[in-house]
Amino acid sequence: MKLYLKLFLLITPLIIIPSIVVTNLIRSHLITEAQSSFNIQANSLVLKIANQIENKINSAKTDTLLFSQLPLVKQYVLNDNVSRQTILLPNILATFNNIQKIIPSYYEIQIINPEGLELASSSTDNKLIGEQQPNQDHFQLIKKSRKDINIFTFHDQVRQKNALMISHRLKFRN
Repeated sequence: MKLYLKLFLLITPLIIIPSIVVTNLIRSHLITEAQSSFNIQANSLVLKIANQIENKINSAKTDTLLFSQLPLVKQYVLNDNVSRQTILLPNILATFNNIQKIIPSYYEIQIINPEGLELASSSTDNKLIGEQQPNQDHFQLIKKSRKDINIFTFHDQVRQKNALMISHRLKFRN
């Protein structure tokens, strides 16, 4: 064998093996960095979404408290059925519609009596208005709860999307 060939066979592994090792180390480091970066971004996104959800829930809780304190709501709940239906219902529905125009995500607003029957209901898409009693499972949980504010998430079968339900117990004295 010639010296040139012997040198080639000796030097080639000395160059190729370290190159392969360095390439694998760099590849491993890049994969680890990419995973770390992905985890940081994913955690950041989850925290951002959690904060947005918490803010929406807090805002909705505040809004339900404000709705429950409207003088028209108190008047509507405390009046007899005849004046409630003939005089106050158009006003309460107009109020609910105005609220829904300002906050379209409140696609349904209801006043429900202690027996679970709708006294007034407004929906942005007019689905099943006056034709449906409120979700009985949620109503039973609300009825049994000692809390003034209850929060539920559920899948709305009519609209085929997830929804957030917030109830606020009305406490009025005549």
